Amino acid sequence: VRRHSGPRIIPWGAVACVVASLIVAGGWYLMRSGPRVLDEHRVVGTVCQNRTSDTTLAPFGDMAADWTATELARTGLVDVVDSRAVIGSGNDLGPNATTREVASHMRALARSVGAGIVVWGNYYRRGDTLEFHAQVTDVRDGALLREVPPILASVTNPVGGVQQLGERIMGALATVENPRLSEWANHGGTPPSYGAYREFVDGLEAQVRMDQATALVHYSRARALDSTFLQPLLFGADAA
Repeated sequence: VRRHSGPRIIPWGAVACVVASLIVAGGWYLMRSGPRVLDEHRVVGTVCQNRTSDTTLAPFGDMAADWTATELARTGLVDVVDSRAVIGSGNDLGPNATTREVASHMRALARSVGAGIVVWGNYYRRGDTLEFHAQVTDVRDGALLREVPPILASVTNPVGGVQQLGERIMGALATVENPRLSEWANHGGTPPSYGAYREFVDGLEAQVRMDQATALVHYSRARALDSTFLQPLLFGADAA
């Protein structure tokens, strides 16, 4: 066995060539790989655009995004993008941006974080009332998956409205993600509150077990939480 007693000579020139080649190859791969792959179960909730012309009400758009993302993450329904990644995302659009411009901007933002679904909206002032609007959109083709009905809140205390908006958004996403409700979610009906949705799902589980009495209890609770949610009424009639 031949042993070398002297110091080992590192061919730094060759190493530099290898590193340079890897950098070039990496750049070529990134350019050829195209847009980031979108995950259809990954959601980004962007801020609501302030359409009130009152800058003192601007923070409520960020509040809505943050509260919704936090609560949605707790449900485990979908993979949720950290709200800190999008807070302030709509600030550069300006108050006069058109709906088309806002939609395009929000979809571009969602693509940048690999989200296949984006939640976005606007809020307006009607006298002493704030009116929140939101929709759930497919990032790939811009298709409207669900639309949340207007949520009303007092200008002096809009936190309740923000929470209601989050509940409706979670309910909308829940019905989209639940394959048993996909047909209904795509063809009508107001998105339920998330609490009503949970009671409805518990009712379905009981009905599958042929426990009609328990199913009726859950359907009744769902209707009590959200009287606009018609599915518990229909399934309750079947259970009865």
